[in-house]
Amino acid sequence: MRYLITLKPQEPYFFGTDRNVAYGSTTIQRAQMNPYYIKSANIPSQSALFGVLRYLGIADPKMDFSLSPEDKLNIGEKSFSLLKREQTFGRIRRISPLFLMDNQSRKYVPAPLNHAAKSMSKPEDHHEIAKAAFEPYDKFSAIKQPIGCTTERYLPMQHDDKNWDDGMFVRIDDQKPVLIGHLFTTQTRVGINRDAKKKGKEAEQSGFFKKDYIQLHPDFSFAFYADLEDEMSLPEQRMVCIGKGRTGFLAEAKPAEQDDVSWEKLKTVFPEKAVLDDHSCTLHYLYVQSDLWYSGDWQRLKESCCLMLANISEYRAFTTNYDKNVSMTQRYKKEQTLLRMIGAGAVFVCSSAGQREELIKMLESSENFEHGQTAGYNCYRSY
Repeated sequence: MRYLITLKPQEPYFFGTDRNVAYGSTTIQRAQMNPYYIKSANIPSQSALFGVLRYLGIADPKMDFSLSPEDKLNIGEKSFSLLKREQTFGRIRRISPLFLMDNQSRKYVPAPLNHAAKSMSKPEDHHEIAKAAFEPYDKFSAIKQPIGCTTERYLPMQHDDKNWDDGMFVRIDDQKPVLIGHLFTTQTRVGINRDAKKKGKEAEQSGFFKKDYIQLHPDFSFAFYADLEDEMSLPEQRMVCIGKGRTGFLAEAKPAEQDDVSWEKLKTVFPEKAVLDDHSCTLHYLYVQSDLWYSGDWQRLKESCCLMLANISEYRAFTTNYDKNVSMTQRYKKEQTLLRMIGAGAVFVCSSAGQREELIKMLESSENFEHGQTAGYNCYRSY
């Protein structure tokens, strides 16, 4: 059974990250100081979406977090963690990568990074799609190979570090890009985190910090597909709380016959023919659909293709303890290990189909690769 699940935030939200600013000249000093500025991520992580699905799979959620035998058959007993090898989740098979969906059911995915920003401007009308256009990289220059590297490396001639804009989603039906600034707006609030060791005014002043919440455009929702066994069903609607501020989201689940995100339509933003110096060449691409964890040698990974265009995201497991009589301080656990991941939208450019297949083998040999795909991580597509 397949469901389409949408999430509509009812107010500004805060998805926790490790992106903060604190005083101190060393890492230890900064860790001991309260941060004075923290910023929410724009979109929820795949593990947060998986947590929403598991919550929807609980027939009657209880205040003590207890699960009935039927609940355990449906969703398993433990929260998802990318670091754990052996985990089962009952009747849940897997979820898809996150995408956005507007009020007309049009779908938007992270824009591939193999493009130059062109004619970028925000619309005057809040409901108008931002005026932007893709200019895919199709002109390259061969660069000198690093010592020990046997793969020819390419440099895109249209690339401009100062004007390069990686903050876009693309409407998958017609490949029209939408700026991040059009989809997400920031709301700044004052947070309070008082230091128990300080007294009086000193304690009050030391506890203030800047906290940026995010508001999703009202015409859009977060969305993903979930594949379940036929014995499991989901409620049509339920309020769920996600994020550091426990923001309310309206979750809606509708049966879907198939995953109708037409990924093949993105092929037009991946030019098959390109110019390398003064001659024509054929290119092959690997597009990263969701955050991807590679546990191997990153230098070897970069040298396995002609060009790697990627942002780096972070992942830290956050799990829930469903045991009875557990205090709130022990109910939620943030793992110490912080993983560096290849962000959704990354593009690997290869000179041949064989080189791309070798790259895929390298990625799939990464630790817990298939396990990550259960929660929608480590997904990619070849073009």
